[in-house]
Amino acid sequence: MKKIVIDACSAVGDVAYKFSQVLPIYPITPSSPMAEYCCALNSKNKKNIFGQDVKIIEMQSEAGVAGAMHGALASHALSTTFTSSQ
Repeated sequence: MKKIVIDACSAVGDVAYKFSQVLPIYPITPSSPMAEYCCALNSKNKKNIFGQDVKIIEMQSEAGVAGAMHGALASHALSTTFTSSQ
């Protein structure tokens, strides 16, 4: 097994990307590095572990992300989001 050293945000972003079909995001500090990592993977056309494309949706607010997450989960899509909300 190949070992790599990465920061925690990259590790979380990597796992989230690999296990998701839909990633609704609203980049906001301190969650932004995880969303940026997922966007970088997506721009390279990386697939998730199921061989599927990952749909990243950048919303205009955290409320929009909550609605998108609800819709994705209601349609049985594997979904992840990141937030820094209180």
